[in-house]
Amino acid sequence: MSKTKKILPIFSTKFRELGSTKYDSLERSELNRIRYYVLNNCPEVMPYFDKHMEELREGNLNNVDQMQETLFPKWFEEHIKLLRHQKATEASDDLYSLACGPDPRIKRYTGCVINGIRFHTKEREKCLRTQNSGVVVPGIHQSNEVHFYGVLKDIIEVSYCLGNRVLLFKCDWWDVGNSKTGIRKDKYFTSVNTNKTWYENDPYVLASQARQVFYLNDTKLCNSWRIVREIKPRNVFDVVEVEDERRSNSEVFQEEVQDTASVGVSDEMDALQLMRNDMIPTEVDVSTSRRDDVSSVGVIIDSESDEDVEVMDYSSDENEFMSNDDDSDLE
Repeated sequence: MSKTKKILPIFSTKFRELGSTKYDSLERSELNRIRYYVLNNCPEVMPYFDKHMEELREGNLNNVDQMQETLFPKWFEEHIKLLRHQKATEASDDLYSLACGPDPRIKRYTGCVINGIRFHTKEREKCLRTQNSGVVVPGIHQSNEVHFYGVLKDIIEVSYCLGNRVLLFKCDWWDVGNSKTGIRKDKYFTSVNTNKTWYENDPYVLASQARQVFYLNDTKLCNSWRIVREIKPRNVFDVVEVEDERRSNSEVFQEEVQDTASVGVSDEMDALQLMRNDMIPTEVDVSTSRRDDVSSVGVIIDSESDEDVEVMDYSSDENEFMSNDDDSDLE
């Protein structure tokens, strides 16, 4: 019995790119930032984060959070390679691919469709009347849950070994840390100040994490304030396929004995009388009833194909049009 390969969700996001593809290479610092973000947003890697943190704390190091961000990717790579060498079952192909890190050669797009939603970069929509660059992502700021509102600057596809890939959004985030100068909420609307950004060193999110929003000018607060409205997907249905084991495992069954009352239908019908006896019959000569001008009234003749009839009608219309032109020539 064949075993189905389990793919990490971070590698299973489906999308369709829009526009032309631009090939580029990332600098080492940018590549390291992406590598850590992807690892930190993969639930399957969290147990290894915890194990690495324990080792750091045992070493009595200062600022262990920053140390982990710097050291964890290399530690995780060596740890998974060791498990692969030991033929440990937990070191799957996808974990190995993730541990080896992304290729510095990337693809850039100006638009994509993901989860039925069309996204454009801010640069692409400059010449468009529609707005598809607004994004919102739930996150944590100073131990508090916040919504990060921003605009899409770049769409990047990074490749991993064994044919895996991850799609990332690079964004500018509006500073919503202050409830007075950054974001305001009332009973009906949420308005953000687009005059100031934050988290410049953390611009990336997984494309699958982002939801789309559009921004409207706030006529009350004016200036750089924008009212946020989240996009509600239309005509997109994510139907979860649930397999019914009882139905799939059961064989087709038909009872051989009928336990209900049968309903009989008689094939015999009373003979219908098709001749009238209350009037004198009239004889009709079949040869005189034929109409020779059938084709002249637009009835399709069986001996001709549909294509021939269309050609004939078109030629007839063309001749009539030419005739009218001759009659209406200007002197």
